[in-house]
Amino acid sequence: MRRVGTHLQVAAWIVALLPVLLTFGCTSQLYDPIVRTHPKPPGLLYHRNFDPRACQIILTPVEATNPVRTQHVLIATVLDGSGCPLPGVRVEWMLARGGVGEIVEVDESGVLPSRGHKVDNYYAVSYTAHFPQRITRGTPDPADDICIGPGQTWCVITSPIEGDTHVIAYVPAIYNWQSHKAYAVKHWVDVQWEFPEPAVNPVGTQHTFTTRLRSISTGKPVANYLVRYRILDGPPATFTTPAEVHTDANGVASVTLAQSEPRPGTNRIGIEIIRPRDGAVIATGETAKTWVAPAVKIEKRGPAHAMVGADVEYTITVINEGDADADQLEVVDLLPPGMQFVRSDPPGAVEGDRVRWSLGSLAAGGSSALSVVLRATRPGRYDNCAQVLLGGRVQDESCVSTEVSSPQIQVSKIGPELAAVGQTVTYTITVTNPNPTPLTGVVVTDEIGEGLAHESGSQTVEAELGTVAPGETKQISIDLVGTAPGTHVNRVVVTADGGVQASAQTQTTFVQPTLQIDKTGPSLRYLNRPVEYTIVVQNPTQIPIPDVVVSDLVPPELRFQEATQGGRLDGNRVVWQLGTLAPGQTRQLVARFIARQEGARIENVAVATAAYGIRVEDRHLLEVRGIAGLLLEAVDLRDPLPLGEQGEYQIRVTNQGNAAANGVRITVFLPEGVELVDAQGPSQSQASPDGRRVQFAPVNDLEPQMSLTYRIRVRAVTPGTKVLRIVLEADEPVLTGPVEEQEPTQVIQPENGNG
Repeated sequence: MRRVGTHLQVAAWIVALLPVLLTFGCTSQLYDPIVRTHPKPPGLLYHRNFDPRACQIILTPVEATNPVRTQHVLIATVLDGSGCPLPGVRVEWMLARGGVGEIVEVDESGVLPSRGHKVDNYYAVSYTAHFPQRITRGTPDPADDICIGPGQTWCVITSPIEGDTHVIAYVPAIYNWQSHKAYAVKHWVDVQWEFPEPAVNPVGTQHTFTTRLRSISTGKPVANYLVRYRILDGPPATFTTPAEVHTDANGVASVTLAQSEPRPGTNRIGIEIIRPRDGAVIATGETAKTWVAPAVKIEKRGPAHAMVGADVEYTITVINEGDADADQLEVVDLLPPGMQFVRSDPPGAVEGDRVRWSLGSLAAGGSSALSVVLRATRPGRYDNCAQVLLGGRVQDESCVSTEVSSPQIQVSKIGPELAAVGQTVTYTITVTNPNPTPLTGVVVTDEIGEGLAHESGSQTVEAELGTVAPGETKQISIDLVGTAPGTHVNRVVVTADGGVQASAQTQTTFVQPTLQIDKTGPSLRYLNRPVEYTIVVQNPTQIPIPDVVVSDLVPPELRFQEATQGGRLDGNRVVWQLGTLAPGQTRQLVARFIARQEGARIENVAVATAAYGIRVEDRHLLEVRGIAGLLLEAVDLRDPLPLGEQGEYQIRVTNQGNAAANGVRITVFLPEGVELVDAQGPSQSQASPDGRRVQFAPVNDLEPQMSLTYRIRVRAVTPGTKVLRIVLEADEPVLTGPVEEQEPTQVIQPENGNG
């Protein structure tokens, strides 16, 4: 603990010395030992005998009066040219000789010993503060502390005897002789005074104020001092005794105040104490007189609505909002025609069409509560008023309006306007008690009606609600099923004790739920070609159809590729989860496949299902055929061909498709300059008489990827370019025309010239 304390002390010294370190060699006066021969500002950079920042000193208070043997604090503030307080400036305090009073202490608190110093009881030095500080008088009451801020410093003076003290505060750092001094005077009196305390009285009364004086040095009463009273503000008032009065032998000076007219409010009274020997005002003060009166208010509360024959309770509250007690207090309740008195609490005196209570006295700020119970004999609007009287005079009135009606009950029933046949619909029945009293024996009876069915099989369903409180609403629901299309009415009847009854009904149109589905697509596709189906689903009804699911069967002859609208493959089906279709809504779905297997009649089925057991479908037939694709190729095996020699042509027909070809026929046309030697092939050939054409018999069942090969041998007769023409025809596939192929051959003369 001691080490911690040492560290805190060191820290405090560092904080205290920091301004010194930061301002060393500048104009700070934080470290300035009293030098009697040179009180002007020091500093390495100064060439003039003043501080250019310091411009003015202000001393407060300039004049004051204090009892002897008390202490008085003077505060000096040094300002710069902008009017801002200037810290670290030396202030010299001087008391003029020939007067009374002496210096007790100056602002010398702090770490540095040169913070301030009292040279003697008439001269002292201090420095304006760098930081805010509080001057405590050593009492437990912080209210009498004095706070000063940066740029301020203080001096404390006292005197044991009567007289005046003249104080001079001097700032050597201020260059202007007219601004570097400030003066103050303190009047010391051997009198201690006691001003009268503020008082509170009822309006219309009188009050006496008393000021007391005694000697401080002897403790005895002081006589013959003049005390002057003045009414500063407030309601009309006057003094019934002289406003200026001398203290008597007991040191007492009294005055009596009275109101000119009774009225609540506060009069401020100013007081001056005047010394008889020179007429000097040695003290001023203030007190107050508050005039109070009772202010009674009445407040009546009751229901806004009630029923004929029911008890209606009203509460009455009387409040004294004034500052004085209210005496002879009475309350009167005025009974309106059509309402009868039943009882009251506390009991009141019934006087014809009114009830009266004598409350006696009600303290200031107090309240009193009453109640009265009335009963209406017929419907209507009743204004019931209560009055509060003070001394027989009406002070305030409060009224309550109550609308009285015959008992009734309210019922409503709501349900859907449209629904599907077979759908369970919920009807909500709402029962409300609009009366100010409870309804008992409330029973709800629902009449089912034709076209509707309840799970119980009964045509009426009852529910007992018991008691329904005033303003309370109760709800029940009933589930019914529409059994046939059409508009069906459902009625409800509500009864209560006392013959109260009400009814309500609603109607619902039930529609037969259904969907429409239409599937379109090609009727013929060749093998390995794309197949696209469009499925259109529509809700043709006036009601939404929930839980709509569309599925499209994928036959084995097709391979699924993709689907729009979120369709996905699930096993051998393409499935769309469409949710709810709004009335009249249409959804168009597309599914794409590849034909992968031949089939004479491929059936594709699209099915749409939904709530209410809906199931519709549409079918589509597709034929998938194979395609025979024929390729004709011809090549001469000897090119160029010498004149007179033989050459051979090879002809090949290949089925590149995926179906067998039938009726495949080849016809070969020989050019001029060559003659036919031989023709071979998979079928018999027949040459024309001139040998210019060779025709092969048709070939059937040419399977996919199989070929037919034909050979034609010729002899060159004349030189030149000879073009062999081949024509291909077939029954299947059906060709748009004969397919031709030409093969040129160059016939040349032998190099030896023979031939």
